[in-house]
Amino acid sequence: MDKNISTSFIDEMIVLSVLEDGQADAYDISDKISFLTGGSIKFNIRYAGLLLFRLKEDKFVKRDNATYKYSLTEKGADAIKERLLFFDEYADLVSKLRKEKETPKISKDIDFEGAFSDFIDRSEYDHAENALFSIVRSAFVSGWKTAGGKPPKSKAVLELVKPKK
Repeated sequence: MDKNISTSFIDEMIVLSVLEDGQADAYDISDKISFLTGGSIKFNIRYAGLLLFRLKEDKFVKRDNATYKYSLTEKGADAIKERLLFFDEYADLVSKLRKEKETPKISKDIDFEGAFSDFIDRSEYDHAENALFSIVRSAFVSGWKTAGGKPPKSKAVLELVKPKK
């Protein structure tokens, strides 16, 4: 398989995917694509026919001469799987590139202490600090018990008191 994604490569994948649902001709493919995309992607019938012709030449589809409908071959089904893996590689690359662009860059004008202070004032820091404290305390209690010590009794964090009358 050519490792270059082109519009026709993607369009062929769309046609193959339509044929996964069963037999179709150029009219059916054109209508289904338009319907599924709300009209944002349209294949005119000639283009759909051209794609079917190329896919037939590559033995990805076969034509029923009685109905003039096309169906997927085993080679076509394999091509879908192969192309999906290929699209996943491209999607991963695009995702990595997007994340790289979204990573904030530190300006030289920013004060380290001020930025750190802002960081520890956030609720996310409080949650992380509480989780870390719980982990350290649990590890200490485990060691304490292993050494034969008795664990401390749990104390109420909050006690409700009735007002005196």
